[in-house]
Amino acid sequence: MTQRERKPKDIIEVENKKLDIDEIIMISDISWHAPEYEYSPKSSAWYWTSLFLALVLIIFALWQKNFLFAVFVFIAELIVFAVADKHPKIWEFTINEKGAYIGKNKFYPYDQIEAFDIHMNEIGHDQLVLKTKKKISPIVTINIYKEDQEKIKEFLKKYIPHEEIEISFGDVVSKLIGF
Repeated sequence: MTQRERKPKDIIEVENKKLDIDEIIMISDISWHAPEYEYSPKSSAWYWTSLFLALVLIIFALWQKNFLFAVFVFIAELIVFAVADKHPKIWEFTINEKGAYIGKNKFYPYDQIEAFDIHMNEIGHDQLVLKTKKKISPIVTINIYKEDQEKIKEFLKKYIPHEEIEISFGDVVSKLIGF
């Protein structure tokens, strides 16, 4: 067999570049598992502070004779206590040439995504932020591992523009109070 007849197996040519078959698989589909959100444990001081603030709001509402607001604050505090120590679900995230998948039921095609950004965190996971064309909740935040950040960024640049997306006020407040 001559040199000309031999072709290395598992090598494919894509856009005038020779790539190993493992690189092709990696390029066409990137999947990972990560928590739905960053969990932060709450101390007993956190619970007492939350209860104190709720009581102050309830007293203020009763002083103003706004009973509906007092009931709302009471129910809201019950919900806060119920979800404060809830651990996040682990989701499977996938991006490929069609779009971004969150679990099996959520799909964001690239024609519905305006841009993406990656926010780096010192603690926990970095975040892939997708700016969608939806009017209600246009920002989708996905936890990613720090070591996958560059690979995901380079992959998404092929399909959607990379732009600076500001952290929302709600996200800042949620991190500040430990949610």
